[in-house]
Amino acid sequence: MLQKVPIFSSLDSKRLRRMAKSFHEREYEEGETIVKEGESSVAFYLIVSGSVDVTKGKKNIAKFGRGQYFGEMSLLDEQPRSASVIAREPTRCLLMTTWNFTGYLKTDPSMA
Repeated sequence: MLQKVPIFSSLDSKRLRRMAKSFHEREYEEGETIVKEGESSVAFYLIVSGSVDVTKGKKNIAKFGRGQYFGEMSLLDEQPRSASVIAREPTRCLLMTTWNFTGYLKTDPSMA
């Protein structure tokens, strides 16, 4: 699944396996807010199952599902979250903390 994420596509399988160990799985209930607009970034998220709504203010701007990801932009530009992400249904995500994510960027700048 990581190989299909564009920011990880330049990594060989050995580095992807090592990176996979940095992810943690978390489950969210339908209607649960995963990230909130305006908050600081704490993780990068990859959806394993389920789906989410991406909202800005009260407006729904996108729907993401299995294999899609979010949270990378606020980690890269170190700005608050530009949108909220809410589980549309029971959803499982793999997440990588900011500390691990930025560590990989420093050791492998091609990701940035």
